[in-house]
Amino acid sequence: MASGAPAAAEPFNAGSATQLAAQDLAHRRLGQFGAELHHLGLLVTGEVGPAVGPHLLFGQGVGLAHDDQLDGLARLLVRYSTEVKPGDKVCIRGAPLEPQAAPLVREIYREVLRAGGFPSVHLTPEGLRPVFLEEANEDQLRAVDPVARLFIETYDVEFRIRSEANTRELSGADPQRMKTWQRAYAELTATFARRYAAAEYRWVVTVFPTHGAAQDAEMSLAEFEDFVYGSAFADDSDPVAAWLEYQTRQTRLVEWLAGKKDVRLAGPAAPPFACFTLDDGYRDNA
Repeated sequence: MASGAPAAAEPFNAGSATQLAAQDLAHRRLGQFGAELHHLGLLVTGEVGPAVGPHLLFGQGVGLAHDDQLDGLARLLVRYSTEVKPGDKVCIRGAPLEPQAAPLVREIYREVLRAGGFPSVHLTPEGLRPVFLEEANEDQLRAVDPVARLFIETYDVEFRIRSEANTRELSGADPQRMKTWQRAYAELTATFARRYAAAEYRWVVTVFPTHGAAQDAEMSLAEFEDFVYGSAFADDSDPVAAWLEYQTRQTRLVEWLAGKKDVRLAGPAAPPFACFTLDDGYRDNA
């Protein structure tokens, strides 16, 4: 299912000092995949599309996928991150998506059906965005993808899968043309924010690791996959139970932080002189 121009990217920055921990220092070194732990997943800190949200979980890279890991990740996304219910209209979007991510799309699709949802798939192959920004006229740049509008205005759940082989494919694009393209989605972004705030739209972003993403993280593909699978508990025998347990532990920490202004990290794994300033955000003094 494909229609019109690929959806533009709107900047989205999410974070909360009370949800940071020492291991976030490692997460933030992963370039566009840097993330802060959240009780529902991992927060996006980079630039994402207008129809995505604050949960970031991870898929499996080229040639090394294991069925149990893909199945675990799909169950986690469907049954924990978005809690798909019978009757939910669900969009599964890949923007951009490399062909090797198809097994993850398939397993999410399977789990949505098992949960009673009605899935629709909309995939944008990598390489379309630079072509669009180079060739589109002004009217085309200002047009909104009708499929993206349909999803955001009428659907209940969205899964977005990122799997760029080339994470810098837009590095040569004209900045002014990109701004025009992004501004076209301002109204749709506002609709997304309103529906999300009203609990009418549930969403999750997931990454299917590629060599390009691994290079950005200064890791081999195997190392990057090990990192992201460990971060998401996707290779656990019961990922949903693992996240529920983590949520319980994190809730205790959040309650302990209530009313405190400054917190210093201590212990063998903590960087020297790192502390939280809870009213001003995170300060890394390492």
